[in-house]
This record gives sequence, structure tokens and C-alpha cells, in this order.
Amino acid sequence: MLLAVLGLAVLTNVALVGVIQYQNVRRRRARSLARAERPQPTRPMPEADDEDARAAAAIEAFISGDAVQVQPPAPAAAPRELAHRAPDVQEAPRQVDRRRRRDPASLADLETWERTLGAESERAARFGGSITVVIAEISRLDGLADRLGQGVADQVVAEVGRQMASETRAADLIAALGGGRFGVLLVETDENNAVGYINRVRSVVDGWLQNAGLTLSLSIGWASPPEGGQVAAAAAIAQQRLRDAARG
Repeated sequence: MLLAVLGLAVLTNVALVGVIQYQNVRRRRARSLARAERPQPTRPMPEADDEDARAAAAIEAFISGDAVQVQPPAPAAAPRELAHRAPDVQEAPRQVDRRRRRDPASLADLETWERTLGAESERAARFGGSITVVIAEISRLDGLADRLGQGVADQVVAEVGRQMASETRAADLIAALGGGRFGVLLVETDENNAVGYINRVRSVVDGWLQNAGLTLSLSIGWASPPEGGQVAAAAAIAQQRLRDAARG
């Protein structure tokens, strides 16, 4: 009888221990499943990347919100007055309409610019008259492209070209020379009279860049051909003055 009672007690303890272990196993398995189903937190982007992304988005929104849709500078033919052609000795001196402004979308390309420099040299040698070459460049554009992307930099270049064209007469040539640089030929205009145009362009472009939240500016150099010199020589002088202005 005593042995039977002891045996029953042992079996009862063994069964109780088994039940407890089984319950512990079930609880551990339930906790593991809960952790597996719980969504894992995503790693936040670095703060600098977030700031750059917000800056790029703000600039794109600022540009796209303008009243005039921005288009990248597209190659365009030179104005009719500046087309490359052999000078005609019977041709009357050019009449410049100082009030008519250029279409903001019509920027010439580098090839047209270089061809027109030669044509204007021939015209000046045959008929005389004054002309001023203007070279303008957006400063620190490479840094903007590295930080916010080339797409944002291209949009800024396109809008600066549009702003410059809106201040340029229809008789003058404005060209996109690449890398955020622009060239302008101001016909029937000497260096002194070109100052008014320079000031207007600088004010308009720098104001737009500031409103867009960009720490960029427009560097400008300009020159007229020396006595009996070529228009290409004036372009070289303007480029040197541009470099001096950018360093300053």
C-alpha cells in the first residue's frame, strides 16, 4: 500500500513537471512569433541627404511654379540680322530696335556663336560701327551639381538663360556656351553703353538665384574690339575679365 502511494506521488510530480515545461515552451514560441511579425524600424536617411533632397525639391518647385514654363536652352539659328553671309557693300547700316525684347526661349548654340563672331568681324571691317561682347557665367555651379544633382543644375542654367534673354534685345545674339556660361553680342553698343545692360542682367539673375535659395551669382565680363581689331579679340578680353571678376 505504501509503495503504491509513493509511486502515485512520483507519477503525479513527473506529470506536473511535464505540464509546466510544455507551457513554458508554448510561451517562448508565442513570444518568438510575435517578435517575427512585429514590423522592424527602418533606418533613417542621413540628415545631410534629407537636407539635400529637400533643397533639390524646393528648387524644382520654385522653378516649376514660375509663370513661364522653363525649357532647357535649345540650339537656335542666329537672328536674321546676325546670320553668316558675305557683306554687301550696298547694304545700309543696321537699324537696332532698342525696345523690342528677345523671345526668352531662343538661345543660340556654341557653333552659331563662333560663326557669328566671324561674321560680325567682317561686318565691322566693312561698315564700321560699335559692338560689345559679353561673357557671363554662373559661379559655383559644379558644387550645386555635386550636392543636388545635375538635373537641378541644368534647370538652374535653363532659367538663368531665360532671365538673361528676357533682358536682351531682339537684334542682339545670346547663346548658351555650355557649363553655365553664356555669350551675348550687343550690336551698335560700345563698352560704356553696355553697362546698363550688364547691371540689369546681374540684378535680375542674382535676384532670382537669391529667391530660389541658392548661394550662386552671375560673373560677367565684357569688351569691345580694339581699334581695327576682330570681334573674336573682344571675346577673349571679355573672357579674361570674366575670370578676374570670378576671382574677385
